Amino acid sequence: MNFSIWDLPGPENFVSGIIDDIRLGRNVFLLLPETTPGGLYEAIKQKLKETITSLERLSAAEISQSSPAYDLHQFYNTKIENENFDIASLCRSENFQSRVIWLENIVGPKEQEWYNFLKQYSVACSNQRLIERSLFVIPIYGQHTRDDLPIENLLTHHWFWGKISSLDLQIFASMMLSPRHDYTLQNRLFLSVIASLCGYDLSAAEKLTRRLEIEENALISELENLATERKWNDSLVQKIWINDFQQMEWDFKSTKPNYTVIKQWAAGMLDKVDGRIMISPVAEIVRGNPGEIRQRIWRGHVQCLLPIIDECRLKVIQYLETNYRPRLSFLINNDQGPLEIGSIKYYIDTNPQIRKRIDRDFHNYIKLLTRIRNDLAHLKPISLTHINRFESGLQALFCKG
Repeated sequence: MNFSIWDLPGPENFVSGIIDDIRLGRNVFLLLPETTPGGLYEAIKQKLKETITSLERLSAAEISQSSPAYDLHQFYNTKIENENFDIASLCRSENFQSRVIWLENIVGPKEQEWYNFLKQYSVACSNQRLIERSLFVIPIYGQHTRDDLPIENLLTHHWFWGKISSLDLQIFASMMLSPRHDYTLQNRLFLSVIASLCGYDLSAAEKLTRRLEIEENALISELENLATERKWNDSLVQKIWINDFQQMEWDFKSTKPNYTVIKQWAAGMLDKVDGRIMISPVAEIVRGNPGEIRQRIWRGHVQCLLPIIDECRLKVIQYLETNYRPRLSFLINNDQGPLEIGSIKYYIDTNPQIRKRIDRDFHNYIKLLTRIRNDLAHLKPISLTHINRFESGLQALFCKG
């Protein structure tokens, strides 16, 4: 499948922001959680090709012998006279100019030296013309992300925070699913559940989509396996989960995680989705919170099924409107539009003459709609058996005149 996660609207917008800063002549720090999907380097490189600018990869760990400035002089063979291997002479060297460098693996014994170098370099390169200026893109992952990184006019920060929406998840799961399966109601429900359950966790969504499980126990089992693969366990959670917070609190404005959640975010255990902080379903399993998993599955059912149930309700009313005149003890309703499916079922159940005029399958389908609607109202996900019955009766219902 020729589809990259970085083609999704949210991640693609993240990449575009990086490209915009590069075009403006800025060096860029990328602050990324440990679970960041692969392919970011390739996505940026592909975007830069559109501007006839190449992106070259350089590992700081492989060239670190002396100071960062000296190591770069040696690596790019700058041929500086008088052996003045400082930052200013590096900027002036033709062998070093006009590059965009993906500088990785700066963490380690010389981490602080690299941070100091990048801060000084961002000041020194401001004296160059934009076309001659070499720029650095520096990815920093997981526990190495810091909130105190140097900031300069030509040194910006891009946090991968709140960049994946529920829509991105649904598109991603749909792209994973579509080559292998038809777009049935069950698959449509599955996509809704995956988006609601996983939130921002693309790797969890990918694993669940490959298995195509929709029952609660099967989903929990898959999430437990993924927790083992990630080596997420109770001791790790207790180590980094030192702050409590409201998971569903609204947060529309922040562009980076605050101090209360930065460790959990760095580990990939939470992120911001659609303006709310959300914990990974894998982390919820490790934290011993299956009730949250069940609630997310239920939300996916509601988002998918309620609109369809309402269409069915209106179709039932349309079919029965010549006969349906409810006279309940507490209500006289001459407008059938607002009637709930439960009220329709009650009227049919208590009027033998109406029951005789409709076929049994139609009556049973109304009972099924009522049961599904009541289960959703009581926070219960719908069983696969009822989903299959619901889907099989849809065509018959909408063919009725």
